[in-house]
Amino acid sequence: MTRTPQLPRLSVIIVNYNAGSLLSACVRSVIGAWPGDLGGEILVVDNASTDGSGEQVAAEYGQVRLVKLEKNLGFGAALNRGLKLAPADFVLMLNPDTELRPGAIDRLRATLEGNPRAALVGPRLAYPDGRLQHSAFKFPDLIQLAVDLFPDLLGRLYDHPLNGRFPVAAYAGSRPFRADFVLGACMLARYGALAEVGFFDEAFFMYCEEVDLAFRLRRAGWEILCEPRAVVIHHGGASTGRVRTEAFRWLWESRFKLFARYYPARFRLAARLLVKLAASRAARRPPGTGPDPEVWGQLLRVLG
Repeated sequence: MTRTPQLPRLSVIIVNYNAGSLLSACVRSVIGAWPGDLGGEILVVDNASTDGSGEQVAAEYGQVRLVKLEKNLGFGAALNRGLKLAPADFVLMLNPDTELRPGAIDRLRATLEGNPRAALVGPRLAYPDGRLQHSAFKFPDLIQLAVDLFPDLLGRLYDHPLNGRFPVAAYAGSRPFRADFVLGACMLARYGALAEVGFFDEAFFMYCEEVDLAFRLRRAGWEILCEPRAVVIHHGGASTGRVRTEAFRWLWESRFKLFARYYPARFRLAARLLVKLAASRAARRPPGTGPDPEVWGQLLRVLG
């Protein structure tokens, strides 16, 4: 009988798209945080970048295997390519604009090993200046949508539990806590749990991939945790300024795909009404204070 080779203990998959020097910093932090007792590999799945960042880290770090895609398939699809190429007991999935602090992988792994029903765990994310960045959330509801759509009216609720956030005290604690989902910038998962639910749904090109995955994991009986003692810097969350046109449209298109699958018709109707109201208010705002009116029009046509 042929013996099945034992899986590596850990695979790290970084999805890259024109991340520049941030990708190198991410890889360097992974190597620095790698537990000495774990074998495995680092995959950089490059979504057809044009800045040469993927090739640069492959040349700079011998531990990196570069998987170059011919076109940008989106975050979830790129992760799926990596997952199929690098099965392991545990898989760490990263955005290229993250940096792991020492001990982060050990903390995340210990949390999964200590909680057999946990499929996935995320860290405490922080801005580069050390401030807390929320990384664990409750599933979207109408209050969260309203806060996003009407920041001038409801912005004071942004960090409030009513907006799907967990109290700051939870991130200051010494124990993992349950969440509906964690931000996809950094997630450590049991490979077997991901395989059980079919990995990521590639219908989500950008945004909500991790939320859809969380719905399916939760329905299959798995738990999702946040480990506040594992700290990861997330540069992307620090960006501010005018909302990018494509990102805004992708976000809301992905949200409504999510709503169509997991939410009742009355919720979807209320969400559409909120978007239409926000579009009406946006049309009366000065130029440059939010997404272009054209974007709102495109979104309304998609939503019907």
